[in-house]
Amino acid sequence: MKKTIFVLLFFLLFGCSVARVPLIEKKYDDTVDISQLHTFAWKNARSNGTIDPRYDRALRTSVEDILAGKGYRQTNEAPDMWVDAVLGLETKSVNIDGTYLKSNISTSKAQPITVHIDEGDISIVFSEAASGKVIFRGLAESEIDHSLSPAEREQRIENTVHQMLEDFPSRK
Repeated sequence: MKKTIFVLLFFLLFGCSVARVPLIEKKYDDTVDISQLHTFAWKNARSNGTIDPRYDRALRTSVEDILAGKGYRQTNEAPDMWVDAVLGLETKSVNIDGTYLKSNISTSKAQPITVHIDEGDISIVFSEAASGKVIFRGLAESEIDHSLSPAEREQRIENTVHQMLEDFPSRK
């Protein structure tokens, strides 16, 4: 029984900590002529309602700063590109059936447990304003680290947005 508890605790402590590195997927449409895009405006920037508003601000500010650094100008009138960004939060349940190897020969059965994991995601979409065609779509997912302070979580959002947009073409 002690071995089972140790194995499960090891998985929970060390297995999940690896999952805290964001999984990032990004997709570009290279058929759009980026050289014709100079300005952007927000189509949407929102959370699913369960996240502290300061994280929405961190997301929005990060996207704006990165685009400005790449030479795009924010406007409120007739943008060339729409920006849509969403923060999400979901709690997932993972069932661990309690099976573990014993001496690499046979298996033993322990009491199954259910672990609840909070996951956050960031979705960013850029679309051409004139046609509505999606230029860029990025998604990042990660387990939420509850040990981080709010400031550290904001920094994590900023770092993740930077990783998502680092390859987006520059106007400079």
